[in-house]
Amino acid sequence: MEGYLEKCIQSITTQTYTNLEILVVDDGSTDTSPALCDELAETDTRIQVIHKKNGGLSSARNSGIDAASGEYYVFVDSDDYIHPQMIEQLYSRLKADNSDLAICGIEPVDEDGNYKYAGFDFVLSDDVWDETAFWNNFYGRNTVFCVVAWNKLYPKALFSTIRFANGKTHEDEFMLHNIVSQCKKISCVNQKLYYYLQRSDSIMNQPCKKNRLDLVEAYALRGKYFKDSGQQYLAEKSLSCCPPAFLDIKSRLDMTLQENRQAYKNSKIIFKKHFFYIASGNASLKFRLNMLSFVISERLYLILHTLFKKNG
Repeated sequence: MEGYLEKCIQSITTQTYTNLEILVVDDGSTDTSPALCDELAETDTRIQVIHKKNGGLSSARNSGIDAASGEYYVFVDSDDYIHPQMIEQLYSRLKADNSDLAICGIEPVDEDGNYKYAGFDFVLSDDVWDETAFWNNFYGRNTVFCVVAWNKLYPKALFSTIRFANGKTHEDEFMLHNIVSQCKKISCVNQKLYYYLQRSDSIMNQPCKKNRLDLVEAYALRGKYFKDSGQQYLAEKSLSCCPPAFLDIKSRLDMTLQENRQAYKNSKIIFKKHFFYIASGNASLKFRLNMLSFVISERLYLILHTLFKKNG
């Protein structure tokens, strides 16, 4: 991150909202980033550097949460940067609406700061959602702005009993329902205030590895959460995301490797377990048929899924 770090931190130190505690977590970096972090800390007394053994993104975020003394949290990835008014605007909206969470739009950019299409281009409307409206938007439109951790302002209380899942890829997917379930009101800011750098060597653009199957587990666990809380429709929506994720990951995973085949098999076992649980009781017939077809045969699922899509 050494080539991106200074721009990222400068975008935070120059915020129009200045009452900040800036925690920079060096998660066992092996380039010149640790020294650069320390140099930047000498330029601004609000910056504190945490040097730690490499533990991954969740571990880094959790270290920041544990060390933070502020009443609100914002996460910024070290290759991204933020608009000068991002924190001020999110904080103002959260206070004005008396909300439990504030979200802003995302601008995907290349390394020169120019807009770069990244598979989504959804603009938020200025609005206030309850939990139901959040999930309707999450499953009804492009979900990137909803699920990511870093375009949001969180009151500290949201993390009083939860942390990011250590050792997991797609850690934000594991966390999302735990955050939203605590929110009665969610403020949406229609401006794109978070600049999301599109790098060819980013985690999400690296060759597919078996840990990408964590996404399936996250969907399944969210489905279980909804089932347990009596929200059958959302439980079905969540688990229905698993088959497309399986097929996408499988198409990019080297299935000639035994470890990848085993990881795929293990993920399918998790999926089956949660399917039979969620399909019990008052599950819809369409959901049962669609998911059962995937359990039986991926080819059968594709045929049935196509038929359902044609017939609405």
